[in-house]
Amino acid sequence: MFTISDKIIDPLVETKKVYQEESGGFVSFEGWVRNHNEGHSVSSLEYQAYQKLAESEGNTIISEVKNLFSDVSVRCIHRVGHLQIGELAVWVGVGAGHRDAAFRACRYVIDEIKDRLPIWKKEHYIDGATHWINCQGSYQGFSSAKIEAKDLFQTQLEEADFSIQQLQDNQELRTLFIADSASQTNALTPLLQMGLRQIWLHNPKELEAMDLTQCLYFSWQDIGRRKDQLLAKRIQEILPQMKINTIDHKAEIATVLTEVDLAILPASLFHANSIDFRQVGLCMILPDEGRPEPVQLLGKATQEPVAIPKEDNESLASFYERVTKKALHLSSLFRSHSSVAESFQPSI
Repeated sequence: MFTISDKIIDPLVETKKVYQEESGGFVSFEGWVRNHNEGHSVSSLEYQAYQKLAESEGNTIISEVKNLFSDVSVRCIHRVGHLQIGELAVWVGVGAGHRDAAFRACRYVIDEIKDRLPIWKKEHYIDGATHWINCQGSYQGFSSAKIEAKDLFQTQLEEADFSIQQLQDNQELRTLFIADSASQTNALTPLLQMGLRQIWLHNPKELEAMDLTQCLYFSWQDIGRRKDQLLAKRIQEILPQMKINTIDHKAEIATVLTEVDLAILPASLFHANSIDFRQVGLCMILPDEGRPEPVQLLGKATQEPVAIPKEDNESLASFYERVTKKALHLSSLFRSHSSVAESFQPSI
């Protein structure tokens, strides 16, 4: 069994869960947070994961190892959240009839976990600087990453505070998504989970190698290609029923704004004054790369700007999911009340 957890891992407790009377050998691997990496002095690590895909692919790996080695008992746990030096970040335990199978199965699990899962980490350095690293696998490597359309609603009922009616309302929303950085692109993930059926994308920048450490949608083979075209291809692979439009030139954005209900964009573009984004029902304004500002919601659906800060110890993925839920809810309400927009009073 593979799980993602924000709780401290207890190896003794996990070992007991692996035990079976048929096993003559047991091998475990523990991955610890170390105080250095590539010449930098590290003070702590922050792990984030796309949990649904990570757990699905992790359990696929567990199934693979059980097919490769008979009569093995396997368990793996990977932490998320902010971890200090010396903390246990990943644990693998394997029980087998003989030591050779136990060693080989344990090595197989940790190698595949490191290579294939959408888990990435942010290094915090002694001098105060930070850097995203270690997104070693690529989206294309996931064997179970494709989310079937029929699973979307059930996923949300299990993992989100959305009712079936709200998810059906989301299908009607038309959304514009613009990102300047790879880390901002991660705000796209909650949108894909929440029932949207039509989206416009604009990010004409070419993919660079450093972007691979910050976003799970890209792979090494994509370097040098336009990010919005790459995103469109990835989304179509996951959600073939979604209508995806890419905007080639910035000048075309103003025209698209007349068609969308929700615009998600970086603060630098919103405040550039070259395009009037306030005509949209709602804008979700993302902080620029490296800046701590909160996400802002602003547009016809709000009486005044609403600032939503990131909570202490909240992962970026959880933060974007929380804010996106609010944005989608407000956009749906505003759309349904558009004929009486003057009297619409949103509840944040």
